[in-house]
Amino acid sequence: MTPPLPNLGLGILSWRGYDSLRATLKGYRDSGMLDLLGETLVFLPQMEQQGIDLATEFDVPHTGTSDNLGILGGFKAMAEAMKSDYVILAENDFQLVDESKSPLPELARALDHLKSGKSHVWRFRHLQQPGQTFHIEKILKYWPAENASLMTKIVAIFRRLFRPKKAHKLKGMTVYIYQKPEEKFPDVIKRLPTGDLLVRSDVLNWANNVFLIERKFFLETLLPVAEAHIGGRLINGFPTIETELNRSQWWKDQKLWIGVSAPGLFTHDRLNDRGY
Repeated sequence: MTPPLPNLGLGILSWRGYDSLRATLKGYRDSGMLDLLGETLVFLPQMEQQGIDLATEFDVPHTGTSDNLGILGGFKAMAEAMKSDYVILAENDFQLVDESKSPLPELARALDHLKSGKSHVWRFRHLQQPGQTFHIEKILKYWPAENASLMTKIVAIFRRLFRPKKAHKLKGMTVYIYQKPEEKFPDVIKRLPTGDLLVRSDVLNWANNVFLIERKFFLETLLPVAEAHIGGRLINGFPTIETELNRSQWWKDQKLWIGVSAPGLFTHDRLNDRGY
């Protein structure tokens, strides 16, 4: 039987972190997500038997390498190993917020918007439950919550006056703070009829959360830019895509439209310490 989204693939990058991988695969299976897609793949850098066993247990194809490739190298190798025109790429610790609910409506909407050209990349991290390592405090310093104190709002005004470029860069992250960010920043944030959001890349950094992208665009356009800007902060000695793209002027200048699912599907819940 043909799946509902035959030209959409899912790749899960899993360098160790097997408790996270198990929880993630279980949620994807229980929600029916794995049956919706034309392709699924667990990619295992520094491949170990435990990862192979988990992929086999959940009946998900796997491949990998003998060496750790880091995040940029891992995502690149995983995308190259896939065949789908459009791919959802994720690390192994992004779990569904609600495993009892089919993700099909949000996945189908996102794919339609990407194929129509409304968006260049789509993010699925849940707006209200983004999960671990989500530092909302830096956003609130410039764009306080609507119920913040008068003094907090006054201090934020002065911060924006003294650091206007920083304030502008953080506008996109207010989708995680304000109920109607499109009304506050209509030039860089749009609300689609489906309720989802579009945010311009000069106000929203690249993020390696769970993202949907055209595989060719990812491999032939985005990754070469990231590879040309390697330097600065590394994770375990490897580039990350995030650091490289976000330090490049290219990402800001393109003013690409980033889709943001509302309310979103995934939360970050790392169950293993992997040293970063």
